[in-house]
Amino acid sequence: MKDLPQLRVEIDRVDREIVAALQERCALSREIGLYKKERALPVLDAAREELLLQKIAQLNSGVIPEAQILDIYRAILAASRKIQEDL
Repeated sequence: MKDLPQLRVEIDRVDREIVAALQERCALSREIGLYKKERALPVLDAAREELLLQKIAQLNSGVIPEAQILDIYRAILAASRKIQEDL
């Protein structure tokens, strides 16, 4: 078993990867927001969000309880909508 300092180094690495992925996702959400704004489309696409949440539930291996992973993604989706609304 790895010791605590090693595990924390690995957590720090994963956190950097998560932040980088979230930044990339937010940049893409911004582009989508600009597309929607140019075409007078609504920010919220409830059907798309529901499909995405279903996909996330299917991708989840069970390490994270489904309710928690969906809560995390709902927060991500809310942040993405905010980015688009602020354009």
